[in-house]
Amino acid sequence: MVARGLASRFRYSLAVSMEALPENAPVLLRGEIDHCIREAALMGYSAIEIHLRDAIQIDGNAIALCCKQNGIGVSALATGLEASLNHCSMTDPDPKVRSHTLRQMKDHVDLARKLGCLVVVGMVRGNLKDDRSQSWEFFREALAELLEYAAKEQVTITLEAINQYINNYLNNVDETADFIRSFRTDNLTLHIDTHHMNIEDYSPVDSIIRNADTIGYVHVAEINRMYPGAGKMDFKAILQALRKIGYDGYISLECAPIPDGNTAAQKGLDYLKSIEPKVENA
Repeated sequence: MVARGLASRFRYSLAVSMEALPENAPVLLRGEIDHCIREAALMGYSAIEIHLRDAIQIDGNAIALCCKQNGIGVSALATGLEASLNHCSMTDPDPKVRSHTLRQMKDHVDLARKLGCLVVVGMVRGNLKDDRSQSWEFFREALAELLEYAAKEQVTITLEAINQYINNYLNNVDETADFIRSFRTDNLTLHIDTHHMNIEDYSPVDSIIRNADTIGYVHVAEINRMYPGAGKMDFKAILQALRKIGYDGYISLECAPIPDGNTAAQKGLDYLKSIEPKVENA
């Protein structure tokens, strides 16, 4: 299969889902996973990022085979739907909810092992409650248990810095990176997102450079969640910073499907590839 678009020195992925999601949810391709895989490959993507819940119900071997047949991989499993659809939370005061959440997350780890990809911890971590110190303890305990399980399965967890309008802690890159360092483990990395960084980080580029030792996954979207190139985000500077720190992971497009998913996916990818020569020569 010959992919469309320009050659690239970065590896690009995009968000896909088999779930019925709101029209404006930042997931570009939706529907049957085989269809999403084929579409992503035809556009020139290196991988897909799967947004799902109830990972135990997913046939990982079938997905892996379809990806192999189409010459792409899976970059990560995004677990936000465990929070929004299954009401999971790693900080919930109810121990039954926390226990169920961990079980669900371990199922994601099992699937990630089959697909050779990361597992994202984002919204599923939940928010800190009135007793913030207790919530912090719940989160640290849950994350530590998840990391121990993931280490046995040789799976990496990547923790996302999310803006204050969604989560009430670990909002900017510096504080999230420091939290990650406190675990002193190789299978926990930092997940950065240009949309959230635009809100929380004074200088996204400087934040990337300062925290090069922790960054393991990257989301890109314009400040209004549109595809790269449809706004004012300085993606040349972002890519230059990633090149400077030697980042070799995936850069995944998690954008609003406007005007439609396929158009946004193709235009975003083509734009990022088009500015790469400027990045290389900067």
